[in-house]
Amino acid sequence: MGDVNRLRAARVVAALTVLALVGAAAWPVRAAEAEGEQTSAAISALAIRADNEEKPYVDPALAPIRNELKRFPYNAFRLANRGGGTVERGKVGRFALIEDYALAILVKRVTGDKVDMEISVVRYEVVDGKRKERVVVRAPMTIRKGKYILLGEFRLEEGVLVAAVAAR
Repeated sequence: MGDVNRLRAARVVAALTVLALVGAAAWPVRAAEAEGEQTSAAISALAIRADNEEKPYVDPALAPIRNELKRFPYNAFRLANRGGGTVERGKVGRFALIEDYALAILVKRVTGDKVDMEISVVRYEVVDGKRKERVVVRAPMTIRKGKYILLGEFRLEEGVLVAAVAAR
């Protein structure tokens, strides 16, 4: 009879240990949610082809960031690609731009009206017959939700690439 009680006690201890481990694994997420932190961010990425043309031109789709584009020494800005999606905190989201460029965005923290992230502009190149990813620039950034941050100027076959990133 003593062996049966010891066996039951061992099962109870094992079950409680499993419950404790599951609860401990979920604790950081619950703690973050309780502090107002979100567990993901919605990312919007724009690829803009900038160049100097005979007539100035700003793509109507770029109207919300028209004033920010003035800081670049070009007079023509065309939306070349638009992408986006949700990136979980602690994960990297990848967004295609143009001409073998892409964004790799690591979401670090999402609180209040700010998103802390690490943004990398990468370029895919063929080296020894294999496609390789080369980081062109990597920068930690904190951006206000809904506001675009502009990264550029990256050489293209025609003009330059300006990448725009926003998060919510």
